Amino acid sequence: MQSSNISALHHLGTIREKIGGNRLSMALENFNEVLEIDKAYAPSFNGRGLVWDRFFNFEEAINDFSKAIELDKQNAVYWHNRACCFRNMGQ
Repeated sequence: MQSSNISALHHLGTIREKIGGNRLSMALENFNEVLEIDKAYAPSFNGRGLVWDRFFNFEEAINDFSKAIELDKQNAVYWHNRACCFRNMGQ
């Protein structure tokens, strides 16, 4: 798959995550598809982490945010999202 298609699939997941509700499962599928194609696509680890957080699956969310950070240590959004997830867990 071309990188532009990966980007489009990622953005579709992002839109579905923002809409929420019954679209969250679809967003999760989009991010999983991207990560099957490119296991080093940090934005989709972050996006999937946001979905896990909204499902209250904080451990999976932290794992995905941590992987995004590992891949792109300079992206402050990933660090922020992981910190918010720890806060949501009460830590």
